[in-house]
Amino acid sequence: MGFTEDDIHRLSKLGSNPQNWEPADPDARDRGHRIAQAIADSYTDEDWKFLLNTLSPSQAAHQISHRPPEDRERLLRFIESERRAEVQSLLIVAA
Repeated sequence: MGFTEDDIHRLSKLGSNPQNWEPADPDARDRGHRIAQAIADSYTDEDWKFLLNTLSPSQAAHQISHRPPEDRERLLRFIESERRAEVQSLLIVAA
């Protein structure tokens, strides 16, 4: 389902007013987490390499920390060597 630029502008304007906000249903956070994990599961090694080297070291560590433990070492290898030690130290703190 695509949205036009006008749709996006209209929805953004509506969402900027707190009076238009409604509480999410109790399962919304868990559902959002599952959706995010499913998207991350579909990333190729090249996608991960691009993403992790684009993010700040703390954001890269955060992303890696939310992946299954068996994937973390592989993901660390995708980070450019001059940044890897910093990301790894942040990952240890986050764990």
